[in-house]
This record gives sequence, structure tokens and C-alpha cells, in this order.
Amino acid sequence: MSAGRRTQKAPPLAVCGHLPFGATRIRHRGEMTTPVPLWRPLTPDDVDAWAALFAAAEQHEPTGEHIGREELLDDLHDPGLPPEATTSAWLNDRMVAYALLRVQDTADTVHRARLEALVHPGQRNARMSRQLLDWVEETSAQAHADTRGRVEREVQIFVHDRQRWMADVLASGGFRPVRWFVDMAMDITASEPSAAPPGGLRVVPFGEEYAEATRVAYNDAFREHWGSAEVAPDAWLHKVRATTFRPELSFLALTPENEVASFVLVSHYPAEHETTGRKELSITNVGTRQAWRRQGMAGTLIGRALAAGHERGYQGARIGVDTSNQSGAPRLYTGIGFTKVHRWTVYSRRVRRDRAPVVAFGSESDHQGTVATRSPWKGGATRTTHPCPPGRT
Repeated sequence: MSAGRRTQKAPPLAVCGHLPFGATRIRHRGEMTTPVPLWRPLTPDDVDAWAALFAAAEQHEPTGEHIGREELLDDLHDPGLPPEATTSAWLNDRMVAYALLRVQDTADTVHRARLEALVHPGQRNARMSRQLLDWVEETSAQAHADTRGRVEREVQIFVHDRQRWMADVLASGGFRPVRWFVDMAMDITASEPSAAPPGGLRVVPFGEEYAEATRVAYNDAFREHWGSAEVAPDAWLHKVRATTFRPELSFLALTPENEVASFVLVSHYPAEHETTGRKELSITNVGTRQAWRRQGMAGTLIGRALAAGHERGYQGARIGVDTSNQSGAPRLYTGIGFTKVHRWTVYSRRVRRDRAPVVAFGSESDHQGTVATRSPWKGGATRTTHPCPPGRT
């Protein structure tokens, strides 16, 4: 879906004036009262202020994610995220809130959008929560009307267990918890050889010559995965060309016909390293096509990625997984050495064609493809890598 087919309306604000890049104040009986933030779409010039907002929130409620300007620029250059699907709130030159909505281009019975939202700890109040919910409703409704008005509309957002204010705001807006994901971590202490691939397959590092074959394999592996939608060629190229993607740590299992049977994709987030002093790789996507499952390919490729990381000085690794995954992924990751460190809840609000909101419960189907941490939809170079990049909240 092209950028021109979506429009955004800023949240309704009760203001008495307007300044281009500052704050307005409401006068009451001649006295100055609380400043009112000004809202506008995100731009690439905002990434430093955006990263500062993430840092302030992380200090207040640690989620294990340290967001840097490189990955934020990657997000803003995502072809599936037009400016009108973003908004930000400003007090003078300080960003105090943001929200963005990634809308799926395809839909069967439900048209889904993945929400990210964050509010500065010092600006969390009833007015801000109302403005955020109003923007989400208006923007998602417009995107839905432009694309898939004949099906139900659903908005989903990932919320960390520590983000209680956001969870309460979402509950007040009709969102309900429907799914849970965990981040897992491990130390990389040695470069152990991984098992050989099954007969007929060969393992190679990711190269852009395999980009389209990997996209096809990804769409096939995640076809029945909860919350997933087919990834278009331009969105996939954006993903594998992101500044945080690490092709030298990503591995593919190829058939004799050079089709991708299984894949492990890895990213590295410099802001994490700069903040924590620990160099970690993030396994963002793990998937195996139906015909090659149950042969240990995921474990083999993860082993190759960990060994390559160890050789390049990485000290640890992260991965994310759906707790309702029925393919054995949680057991596989635990067996490799990963342990749970954080939990995220997916909150959902579904609206029928008659606009009556309903709770959207996740299915318990067998999920054979798994997406890891740095955006599940963290879709874009989107960070928490669960089924669609957890969104940031």
C-alpha cells in the first residue's frame, strides 16, 4: 500500500495558540497553566530527541532495550511507514511522546496494524493518554477505510511487564491482553562446532544474492504464524539493508537448487553496546520451511551464528519467542543455553465492521516459524523481534 493512501490527523488539542516548535499554554482566569504539547509527524531530524525519550523511559522502567539513532533512522526510512502514520509530541525542543502505526498490506478476515507508543515519565497524565488513544483510533480507522474496509480492524501493541502506565491506558481504551512473548539471553563463552546440515543442504552466510529466496522462505515458514503477514519485496530489502542487520552473522541452509530451506537472521544494535558495555548479537528471525522441519536445522544455524559472533568478539546473544509457540522453539532455545530475561504482553483491540470493539484472542495453532528480539512486525528494522518487530511502548 502506497504512502499516499494513508492520512493522519493529529490528536484533538484544546489550545489557545500555536507556536511552530514550542509549547502553548492555556490561560485560565488570567493565570498560566500547564504547557500543552504540540503534535506533528516524525522526521529524520528528530532521531536524537527520539532516542533521548527512549533513554528517559528506559531509566524509569527498564525493558532491556536501548534504542539508538541508527535504528530509528532505519525505522523512518521503512517504505511501509509513511510520515502520516507517525506522530510526536513536543514541549519546546524536547520530544515527550511518540506513536507510530505499521499497517499490514494484506488481510483475510482481519486487517491488523502494529502500534508503537511511548510517553515520557514526566508527562504521563489523563490528557496525554486521551490524545494518544484518539490518534490511534483516527489513524487506524483511516488506514482501514483506505484499504480493507470490508474486514474487521485490529490494533496490537507489545507492552513490557514494567510498563504499567501504558498497560492501564490501553485497558481504558478497550485493549485486552491476548498473547505473551519472552526475551531470552545467553553468554557466548566458546565457539563450539554446530551439527552438520542434513544431506543435500549446505550452509552459507547471508548474501544479498539470496535476499529474494530468503523472503520467499520467510513468507512460507511464517504463513500460519500468529500475527504474521506476507512481507513484500521492498519491505524485505529494507530489512536486510538496515544498518543494524549483520549478514556476516546470518546463515542460510540452501537446497541443491539454491532455494532457502532454513534461515537465521541476526542484527546488532550499537546503542545497546554503548550503554551496557556488552557486545550482544540479536537473533531476529529463525524459520524453517515445512518440508525441512524436524531435522535440526534451526539449531544448526543458530550454532553457526553464535560461533561467528564469538569469533568477532560478541559476548552474548538475545532471542525472542512466543510463549504459545507449539513448534518446540522455547525448548530448543533453552537447550542451547538461553534463559528468560523479559516478558512482553500483546494488547489488542479489534473493531468489527459495525465498529463494535471486541477482544481478539490469539489462536493456539502450531507456529513453525519463530521471530526473535528486536521488534516482533521491530516489521521494520523494528527491534523486539517477535512475530511482527515487540513494539516499543
